[in-house]
Order: sequence, then structure tokens, then C-alpha cells
Amino acid sequence: MSIAVTLLVMGVRYTGILKPWELEAYDRLIRQRPPELIDDRILVVEVTEEDLEGYQYPLDDEMVAQLLNKLASYQPRVLGLDIHRYQPRGENREDLISSFADNQNFFTVCAANSTDSNYASPPEFLEKQLINQLGFSDLIVDSWQLKNRNMRSDLAVTQQPENKSRTVRRQLLSYDSKLSRSPSACATSYSLSFQLAYRFLYEQGIQPLAVNSNEEWEFGSVAFNKSARRFGGYQSLDGLSSQVMINYRSSQPAQKVTLKQVLSGQVDSKLVKDRVVLIGYTAPVARDYFDTPYGKMPGVWIHAHMVSQMLSAVIDERPLLWVLPQWGGLQWGDTLWVLAWSITGGLLVWA
Repeated sequence: MSIAVTLLVMGVRYTGILKPWELEAYDRLIRQRPPELIDDRILVVEVTEEDLEGYQYPLDDEMVAQLLNKLASYQPRVLGLDIHRYQPRGENREDLISSFADNQNFFTVCAANSTDSNYASPPEFLEKQLINQLGFSDLIVDSWQLKNRNMRSDLAVTQQPENKSRTVRRQLLSYDSKLSRSPSACATSYSLSFQLAYRFLYEQGIQPLAVNSNEEWEFGSVAFNKSARRFGGYQSLDGLSSQVMINYRSSQPAQKVTLKQVLSGQVDSKLVKDRVVLIGYTAPVARDYFDTPYGKMPGVWIHAHMVSQMLSAVIDERPLLWVLPQWGGLQWGDTLWVLAWSITGGLLVWA
């Protein structure tokens, strides 16, 4: 009887019907954990609603260049601009491009899951910059209704459809562009969080970065075990990418300052020096908010969580999230777990 119940449960689970309930239970467990201290290796520069009252939206190239140059003077270890900037905005485009040319530890973004050239790589970037200073900003969203992942409004304020759920639980490290189902205008196979973490660790002398026999990324002695096609509550992952579950620290993983505070010189240089600095919109007008186990969160903060996860795993030996043992897509560990509880329940009934 216990075996029959186990086969029934795992059979239903195999179809993916249980996924929404399993993921909701997962979110509850994440929220029940005690909050962790903020990661003092990371600083987030928010572009807030108050900031945009004094500057136009989207920020023009000159303003972004001023921000980058101001932060560069404080000597960050690495900087990520989570603002799409394919098209020129306003004047002095050359100043913005020069900021990246002069600071090889500065990164910007493109969208891998879009054929829209507006989300493409900056056309002025040299081939070397496309490899070393670019990361995709795409976030993996769990939603059975999702059709368009490009919900950003960096380019224009237009009405966009709302989905029932846009929950981010997984971190996409990289993907094989040759196996992608559609062409992309984004000239990188690596995520922004991956690029920032790699450069930070490289500058700290943690090497080498390697791919192990299971085709998984290794930083030092830490392997980021990529999710199989069937992984926990997920029953149909794409299998084309390297992705892991996000081990969120809390609702806020790092310190924060605003655009206005940086430009007005109100930020202590010690908050920036030798840190990972992430810049992004938190103003609602950008519509760059996603659901997480901790509620709605701006995309730039999710990137901060992902960078923190990688740095903490390698430097602090903070555990990555894992599932019960499985062989490929065969979730035998989960099956034994269900069987054990089925037998226990049967014994209690007959006792």
C-alpha cells in the first residue's frame, strides 16, 4: 500500500501539477529562517522616485557618466550598471562610453532573452569589452502565465501587461547561446551577477575559475551545482543553462545610498572602496519589480542577493541550497523520502 501511495504521489508530481504548491511551501520555509547580517562587500546605489523628481526618466547618458566617474574616484572593486543603455540618451554619449573604457572593472547589461535591439549590447563596445564588461540582466521568473520577460521600462514608459506571478527563486549564471531557441541581441552568455562575482574573486586572488566534469562552474573549491531538468518542485527546466536556487539573505542584503547622495558628495568613500557597487532603478516608474519569497523587490536588489550568494559561498563557505540526491532527472531521494513517510503514516494508522 505504501509503495502504491508513493508511486501515485511521485507520478502526480512528475506532471508538474504540484509545482505551485511546492514552491509556495518553499517560500514559507525561506521566510521562516532567521535574517542574516547584510553583506558588507556590496553597496547598492538606488535611483529612487525622489531622485527622478530632479532628473528626467530615463537618466540621460551625461548623468549616468557623472555618477560612474564619481564612484570611480572612490575605487570600488567592481561596479555593475543595471540600466540598459543601447540607445544614446541626451548628450555626451562619449563620456559614458569612456567611463567603461577607462574602468575595466565596470560592467553594464543587455537582455539575453530579447530580440529587441533596444536591449542589445552597447554598439560602441569593443569585442574585448563585450567579453569582459557585459552581463545579461535577465532574471528567471516562475510563472505559468509569463510570455514576455522584458518588463523593464528603461526605454519608454508604456503600458505593459501584469502577470499573476513573477517570482524569482533561481539564479541564472550562464547559458549556451548556441542552444538558445531564438537569436539574441545580447553579446554575452554570462549574467551580470556572475561577471561581478568573478571579477571580485579574481581581484581577491581566488582562482581558478573552472568547469568540472559535470559541466558546472567552480570558483576555488566551491562548485555551483546546476539544476537538473527535474529539481525539487521543478519538473521541466530547460536544461540549456547553468542555474542554482537563490539563497536569499533577507529582504535587504547590503547597504544602500541614493543617486542624489552620491552626486552631492554625501557618501563616505569607505562605503564604496573595494566593494561591489550595483546601480539600478528602484523608482516604481521603472517597473523593475519582481516577486520574491520576501515580497516584491527591485531587480537591482535581486542582483545584489545573487552576487552575495556567490561571494558568501566561496569566501565564507555559506551553504548553497540543495535538494535530496537524484540521478539525472530521476528524483530517487525524494521518492525514498515520500516512501518513508508513507510507511510511517501506515504504521501509525495500524498501531
